[in-house]
Formats: sequence, C-alpha cells, structure tokens
Amino acid sequence: RGADRPAGSMRAALAGGVTASPASPARLPAARRPVGGFARRSSHPKSAASTSTASTEGELNAYDVLGVDVTASHRAVRDAFRQKAKDAHPDRGGTPEAFDALKRAQDVLTDDGKRAALDARLLDVPIGSLSLEELKWSRELARLAEEEEAGEVRGADAVLASARAYAAAEKALEAIAAKKKKDAARRDEEKKASALAEAETRRLRNATMASRNEGRGDDREATLLLTREMLDTAFEASREASDVAVFALDVTVEANCPRCGGWGEKEGHWTMKEDKLCPKCLGFGRVEAKKTAQVPVRRGAASGETVTVRGAGNAGFRRQLSVLGVMGQAGEPGDLVVEVRILEEGRVK
Repeated sequence: RGADRPAGSMRAALAGGVTASPASPARLPAARRPVGGFARRSSHPKSAASTSTASTEGELNAYDVLGVDVTASHRAVRDAFRQKAKDAHPDRGGTPEAFDALKRAQDVLTDDGKRAALDARLLDVPIGSLSLEELKWSRELARLAEEEEAGEVRGADAVLASARAYAAAEKALEAIAAKKKKDAARRDEEKKASALAEAETRRLRNATMASRNEGRGDDREATLLLTREMLDTAFEASREASDVAVFALDVTVEANCPRCGGWGEKEGHWTMKEDKLCPKCLGFGRVEAKKTAQVPVRRGAASGETVTVRGAGNAGFRRQLSVLGVMGQAGEPGDLVVEVRILEEGRVK
C-alpha cells in the first residue's frame, strides 16, 4: 500500500519562494508492507500540484516554521511541534517569540480551514481549486499510511475500512489528474486559436498595406538626446567647416521576416494552421529589427525640432503573388522622424 508514490515535494514551493514545476508532485510516504492482505498501488502519476510561491513579508509560513511537508498529517504536524518546542521553549533556552511562532504554525496546520487559506495564498490559487483538492487527498493518503505504520489498523473491519479509504483517495486523485489534463488541453487549444486569429489579423493588415502606396513602409518616430557639449564637440571634430553634424542613433524598426519573406507560414504550406505558422514571426510576416540611423543635426539646433531621415523607417511591404507563398518585391521603406532633445544642466530644455 502506498508503493511507488511520487518522490517530489511541494514543501519547497510552499516554504520559501522557490519556483516549482506545475507538474511537481507532493512527497508521499515511502512503500510500506500491506496490511491484512490488501495491497494498493497508486496509478496516478502526480499528486499535489505546485506553482511559483512566495511568502508575503510578515505573514506566517507554517510549513517553513515547523519544517513539515505539504502533505503532513495532523499527527505529523503535532510531532514536529513537540520536537521543535523542546529547544524553542523559553524554559529551555528558547525565546517566547520562537515558541509562539511554533504554536501559531501548529494551529494553522491542524485547522483545515486555516490550512486551506494558507495553501491558497502560497500557491496563488482560489479556494476550491483542483490544486487544493489534490492536496487534500494527498494528505488523506499520508494519514492512512501513518495509521497503518503505527499499527492502528487492527481487525478485519478496520483493514477493510482502510482499504476502502485508500481506494477512494486514489480514485479522487485520478479524477483530478484527468480533469487537469483536460483543462490543459483546452487551454492549449485556446492558445493556438488566439495565435492563429492574431496572425490572420496581422497578415490581412500586411496585405492591405502592400496594396497602398506601392507597399511603402510606415514612418517610424524616435528621439535623439544630446547635450550642448556633444554638439560643440561634434562640430569641432569636423575637419571641414560644416553646418551639420551627424549622430548615430540606434532604433528598432519593422522588417519583413527573413525566414518566410513576409509570407507568415512555413515553406511548403498554404493553409492557415497554428502549427504551420512561421516560427520566426509567428505568422505575422513581419519582425522587429535593430538598426543604426545616421541623424544629421544642424548647428544651433533647438530642442524639440525634428529631423527626417529618408528611408530609415519601417521596411516596405511585400505583396503575396501566389498561394504557394511567392512574394513580390518590397515597397520603399518609410522614413524615420527624429525629435532632437537637448539636455542642459541635467534637464531637457
């Protein structure tokens, strides 16, 4: 009974801000000798669900205080309290604060309502969620195993009742696992449908833009921050007298996807399916690209004036020529409209 239980633990997740995998199971008792000829073997691969958790500063994390696992039964909680209280009691060299923390932790973990509220807070799930139900039944299995180990399951009636309780707990955990699997599959389908709808919207926009202004790209806006010292240095460094200094400005623009050429799908496909979308642009046909623009600034420039850098904006759009993904030439790129902001004495003028 209880053989081959999952070996993972939610204790770390509940005890100290450690990120645990959603599939990380709770630690259940190790294998024990069957009682009365009833041998049970868990068929569910996971027990308690876990997620990234962290204690809010000033709030009690009873699991951490007592050092018990998330599946600890009331018996295990009381045993842990008695063990730690030996050193924490003021009469034995401890402090009133430490002893009080142990008492409060025991009170929380032996009160099912308070414990459920603690689990919900630490796991960031609502009361009544599948994760909390999973914890409840995992603790029930731990309790049954402890009773058996302590020799408290005596007589045919007690053995039969224990076996039935084991079966009920395992059946409940199997049902929860199936429900979670179904929910995960539903969320995955919803995510795929959302990604496909967004890709279709973006590609429709691309096609519309490709049919306008000969596919010219959009203009892009940016800001160039300078100081008077930077301007003076730039003009002084010029070998020839000039009324214009050039400054490099790193910008992010929109470009046609280099992998699919702006088509949005993997090579060899022509129907919109989520698993056929281009992995580079996610079906959008366009990606962000970084580039360095050369921005000319006139001598005596005032803060707030704009400079237009021709052809340094978003890339031109490509028109789709066939259902097989043949794309036409891209239109002319848009312009980069740069606002020059001049800092004087640490402030923007």
